[in-house]
Amino acid sequence: MNRLHADGQGIVAFRSVVGSTDLLATDVALNGAAAGLPSPVGNGSFYVTVTDDNTGTPVAHRIDVEAGADGTTLDSLVEHR
Repeated sequence: MNRLHADGQGIVAFRSVVGSTDLLATDVALNGAAAGLPSPVGNGSFYVTVTDDNTGTPVAHRIDVEAGADGTTLDSLVEHR
């Protein structure tokens, strides 16, 4: 997910979302140089909404991101689920 996805999905729901930005390492803070992201990462949160295929019920999951030396890593985001 990136800025393209940050404004929502519009009228038709996404069936999948694929990013094209590679990380240099998944176990380092996202805002650190070692992660290799092209855009800065700051404190905040975002929501990922997943729809249950059986019921059609959307469920929103809040994901918190913390910048800093000991901040959020890609690995910690994956563990969050």
